[in-house]
Amino acid sequence: MLKIIKAQEDNIDTVVNLLEAMQQELEEFDFQKDTVKEVILSDIPKGVDWFLFQYGDVIIGTCHLQYLHNYWRKQKRYYLGGFYLLPEYRQKGYFKKIYALLKEWAKNNNGIQIYCHIYEGNDLSLGAFKSVGMKDEGYRLMIDHWD
Repeated sequence: MLKIIKAQEDNIDTVVNLLEAMQQELEEFDFQKDTVKEVILSDIPKGVDWFLFQYGDVIIGTCHLQYLHNYWRKQKRYYLGGFYLLPEYRQKGYFKKIYALLKEWAKNNNGIQIYCHIYEGNDLSLGAFKSVGMKDEGYRLMIDHWD
């Protein structure tokens, strides 16, 4: 049985370990475990909810949903980030089930939208998100990264 577990302080190390595995795959930047843990713990009270994906007794992935202001409605918009699924669980139908559970959680928490950023060349992720009904809105991510 697949389920999502809202991460608490006592299982944040599991989230951090999964994010470290993701970073090892992506090789984007130097991973500082203590810093990542500190940031996650400081952001939880600010509307960032981290989840662990559990299949049977095994944790197979993680992500966060971050509440963002919605200026045109009272309901919440959620940004989906940090999504990571262990390689041996990819392309086996888990994503659709996980996304359905996240969407249900968002709806139960006054949410009306989940959105995310996906790199244009990440065809696997683009296909996965399209398979659950997400639409490519054509926005471009602009960033000024100085660190």
